[in-house]
Amino acid sequence: GIKYGLSSLSLIPQGHIKLVTGFTELFMGLSYWIGLTLKFGATPGKKIMGLRIINYHDPAKPLTGWQLFMREFIGRICSSITFLIGYVMAFFRDDRRTLHDMMGKTRVVKFRN
Repeated sequence: GIKYGLSSLSLIPQGHIKLVTGFTELFMGLSYWIGLTLKFGATPGKKIMGLRIINYHDPAKPLTGWQLFMREFIGRICSSITFLIGYVMAFFRDDRRTLHDMMGKTRVVKFRN
């Protein structure tokens, strides 16, 4: 007989399902990191910790989507593929900036609620 339900997904090649799933995850991740930081200056975790991301060269100037794309996507990839040296370097810098902070021209600072 004819089967209905999830078995109908077998008509879609697995490669296409993985591709769509991958792009969906990428879009949702970037929306989370960039969207929340643009709107609130921090993600929920940073807010709980009393941290926020600011523009490095002009703290009074709002962050741009491009800055956050460079920080959260391109910068984090670079920080990770260098065997996490991009993250570790913050411990050796006076300003405590990571590679992805430098790429996005941002800085993470403490703030009061």
